[in-house]
This record gives sequence, C-alpha cells and structure tokens, in this order.
Amino acid sequence: FWPVVEKADDTDRWVHRIEGSHELALTVRAMNSIDAYDDLLAIDRAITYTPRMQAALDRVGEELARSFDKAQRKRHTLRLPSGLTLITSVCLGYPSEVADVMTRSMPNTVLALYDPKCLAVSLRRSPDCTVDLSRVARALGGGGHPAAAGCELPWVGVDVPAGLADLIGPVLARGVG
Repeated sequence: FWPVVEKADDTDRWVHRIEGSHELALTVRAMNSIDAYDDLLAIDRAITYTPRMQAALDRVGEELARSFDKAQRKRHTLRLPSGLTLITSVCLGYPSEVADVMTRSMPNTVLALYDPKCLAVSLRRSPDCTVDLSRVARALGGGGHPAAAGCELPWVGVDVPAGLADLIGPVLARGVG
C-alpha cells in the first residue's frame, strides 16, 4: 500500500512529481467513500484501477473538460495600470485544476474563478506573479495562502466575470497584494 501513500502525500502537498498522483486523488474524491475505501484496500502494488475507479476517473475527465471549456468561454480580462492582469471567469467545479492550466502561460496574472456549485471564488496567480492572494481574499472576507486563496460570494450576478473584475480589480489596484 506504500505506493498509494506516496501518491497521496505527493498530491496533498500539490507537488505532483509522482506520475498519476493527482489523478488518483481526483478519482478517489469522485467516488463514494465506501467504494473508494474498498477499492483502495484491494488495489495492487502497481495501482491498477478497478472498474469503479476507472469509471470515476473518466467522469472526472469529462467534468474537468466541461469546467475548463466554460472558464475559457466566460473569461473577462482586466489590465491594471500596475501591469498586472486580472482574469475572471466561471468554472463548473475543479477551480484549482482549471486555474493551474489557465495560469501557466499568463505572465503577471491573477485569476479569479467563480464556482456556482459552492458560491465561492478561487484566487490563483501565475507562477511569476508576486501578489499575496491571501491578503486579497481577506479584503473580501475570505482567506488562504499567498498563491492560492478564496472567498465566498453568496450572490450570483448576471455577468459574474465582469462583476468579479469590478470587485477584485480595485482591491488589487490599491496594492493590497
């Protein structure tokens, strides 16, 4: 069972140096707890997915694709005088995974993804961005870490990405990050 523990630790720390660690975490999260527990107890050393695990992974892949597609279609870009870019959008779950892909090629960018499933915003930054997102989130009633933070927004507007830009842009412009 040690290979499973190593993969779990790898994804828990968001390192993802072990191939398949993130996929395993997403798979287990997508399963009901009893099935996941049973399948993990019966898993072999090579971590060969059971049919239930494979079905869960396939489902996650489809959900991620829909969420990423939605985020790409709904994105709103605001360029701030400081040179920072704020991109706001809507996703359908998996905001960390969507943000990870979206920020890879965006220099000096803060990404705010609204997830209507949990009525919350996830803030992420591009690898080169130095904005402290925990401070931005605190200014909006939330919290988190410098590179990953969030806040609840129990309102749903007509144009969420533009509304997020209007809400978060002034906080960034004040230099809160």
